[in-house]
Amino acid sequence: NEQLNQSNQSSEQSTQSNQSNQQSNQSNEQLNELNYLNQSNQQSNQSNQSSEQPNNQSNLSNQQSNQSNQSSEQSNQSNEQSNQSTQSSEQSTQSNQSNQQSNQSNEQLNELNYLNQSNQQSNQSNQSSEQPNNQSNLSNQQSNQSNQSSEQSNQS
Repeated sequence: NEQLNQSNQSSEQSTQSNQSNQQSNQSNEQLNELNYLNQSNQQSNQSNQSSEQPNNQSNLSNQQSNQSNQSSEQSNQSNEQSNQSTQSSEQSTQSNQSNQQSNQSNEQLNELNYLNQSNQQSNQSNQSSEQPNNQSNLSNQQSNQSNQSSEQSNQS
């Protein structure tokens, strides 16, 4: 009986050992699967990072291009403002020249008006001085005619 009992115990221990080994094998298989999955995930992550690098570089390049375009636009705006300022300055210069010419023309007109007035006054004065002379000439002519008439009468 003791031997049978021992044999039964050995059999039970063996069964338990087998069960334990099975569980251990199952655990090992699960671990292997997990390790495989982890490796796959790592490879996938590395692949994603590799694919992200060109995208990141492209994004950086796009940002730099955008910044360059903005700088170019700002430069163009500055040039336009400078051109507008230059045009305004030219217009102001032309306006000043035009004003100077207008002022010179006005001065010349004023001088001409003054000369015309002086000439008119001189003409009026000459006319006034000619009137007594004309009257004197008329008187002399009348006197000469009277003298001639008197001579003719005396001759008669």
